[in-house]
Amino acid sequence: MNTMLSSSLLGALLCATLACACSSEAPASASAKPEARPSGTASSAPTTNASTTASARTTPPTPIASAAPVVSPPPTMPSAVTQCEAAGSHFGAFTPSVQDILAAWQALPSEACLKKDIAADAISACAAKVGKTAIMISTDALGETPSGCQVTIQGAESGARKWIVFEQFHRDKATFFGGSTVVELLQPKPALYLAAFGGKHAELCPTTAVGGAPVKEADLPAGWAGLPEAAKAFLCSGSD
Repeated sequence: MNTMLSSSLLGALLCATLACACSSEAPASASAKPEARPSGTASSAPTTNASTTASARTTPPTPIASAAPVVSPPPTMPSAVTQCEAAGSHFGAFTPSVQDILAAWQALPSEACLKKDIAADAISACAAKVGKTAIMISTDALGETPSGCQVTIQGAESGARKWIVFEQFHRDKATFFGGSTVVELLQPKPALYLAAFGGKHAELCPTTAVGGAPVKEADLPAGWAGLPEAAKAFLCSGSD
């Protein structure tokens, strides 16, 4: 009997030993609980704001500011010009531009007191200086040279017709003389209209008439007979 008890006791001890060994060999991960994440903690994954992305796609780029226009300074007054001033007014509602005057000057039969190499600069610079296109330009160095010249430039209008009047005044020592030459602004280019100074229309104008033969009808400026007397007077002398 003692032998049987010993055998039973040994078996119980052996079972107890085996149970402890099995328990100690179980993986630690099996008993480990997952770490709880606080409910208020944001996920580490990146987030995208949909409204910001859409705004970035639809907002137009800021335009580049345009550069300020370059304004060219007016031409320098030629040294040959001794005087530049405003002169009277235009006839009618027409106010010619500097470009109108320069185009008309090209149609003149003579230089009209302004040599070709200075005419454009003299007209442009004088108009810029006085702020209008009714101007007087002189190249007469009185007291320094034996001769000189000045020209008064004005616009005129009658009906649909437009002209540029070049009224010249020359000095030859102590002798003074002058008269007008008129260019009509036509398309495609201006054309000589009235040649009272040194031309075939001298007898049409009181300032240039010398009692010669009347101008033949065929030589009259186009439409001259139908112009108002005030327009004729202005074309002849730059005043009415």
